[in-house]
Amino acid sequence: MASACVAGTVAGIVAAWAGGWVDAALRAVSEAFVAVPALLVVLLVSALAGGDSLWALYLGLALAQWVEYFRVVRARSGLVLGSPAVEAAGLLRLGRLHVVRHHLWPELRPLLGTLASLGMVTSILAMSTLGFIKVGLQPPRAELGLMITDAFPFYDVAPWLSLAPIAVLFLLTVCFLGLRTPEEER
Repeated sequence: MASACVAGTVAGIVAAWAGGWVDAALRAVSEAFVAVPALLVVLLVSALAGGDSLWALYLGLALAQWVEYFRVVRARSGLVLGSPAVEAAGLLRLGRLHVVRHHLWPELRPLLGTLASLGMVTSILAMSTLGFIKVGLQPPRAELGLMITDAFPFYDVAPWLSLAPIAVLFLLTVCFLGLRTPEEER
């Protein structure tokens, strides 16, 4: 999630700031990623890396999620960069760092916090889904989806074995979605 956040945020700001062919190229790349389902991107990266490598899953999840950050940051950055305050900062020659620190970052911080909590939930559920179909991490690594799959044969005797990982997934989802920054609570 952190890699997707950084990559998508930087690409969104660059696209909004540069405009023209840079914006068109980054939008085209993002549309290509939107056209492919996220789990398929993770599966393709994992297959290309050859196995159940943790780094392949990490890279696949980052590639699948950067588009969300890119689209939101590009849209909000375009509005902020076209505002009179940023125009005045340009006329006063305060520099790009000033614009980023005093105009862009305060506008983007609450959005990025919300997207980050949703990204964590998406990552956890994607990893669990991949583990459930036995494509994700393999034993001896602990993985919630794999725990659910391994507990299914014992459901008649001990149903709590499969309910425990489901409860953990549910609680993680509720906890990450319940996170709010002070700006969002206002």
